[in-house]
Amino acid sequence: MYFSGRMIARKGLSSLLEALAICKAKNALVDSVLWIAGDGPLWNEYQKQADKLGLGQHVRFLGFVQMSLHTWLLKKSSIVVIPSVADAWGIVVDEGMQLGKVVVASNTVGSAVDRIQSESNGMLFSAGNVHELAKYLEVAISSSDVRKTLGDNAAMSSRDFSPQRNVANLSRLLGLNSESVC
Repeated sequence: MYFSGRMIARKGLSSLLEALAICKAKNALVDSVLWIAGDGPLWNEYQKQADKLGLGQHVRFLGFVQMSLHTWLLKKSSIVVIPSVADAWGIVVDEGMQLGKVVVASNTVGSAVDRIQSESNGMLFSAGNVHELAKYLEVAISSSDVRKTLGDNAAMSSRDFSPQRNVANLSRLLGLNSESVC
């Protein structure tokens, strides 16, 4: 699993760690590991929370990562988690979907709400609802069929988003002829 974000409260990492603890209590994590990329003022608090929850063997705090490592982590992950309680866009949603990953995101992430049809090409949960997040993580971790189906659907649906489509939609909203805009 992969989380990439600033170590600040609105990114929801605390909820993700709590959800992982629920999965661990149900023996659903098996040998799963969450790679946590990012840095910020709550870095130490999140490490302490992970330790207190007994998640040591299931989380790796990587700090800030360069784009090449970010890309490698995305490619190697099966599940990308965006648990934000407030996030206008969230580019990692697009990145994960394009790579055919299961994206589990909160319903306050703009790109997730725009692109994910829950349980069809990803999973949307109510921001801050650790039990709902844990349920989705448990399903995604335990079933390679679910990961393959949602990942394939994510990759397919991400092909629908292009600059040309964006121009056409914007032109339609503005009452313009999109062909004259391009």
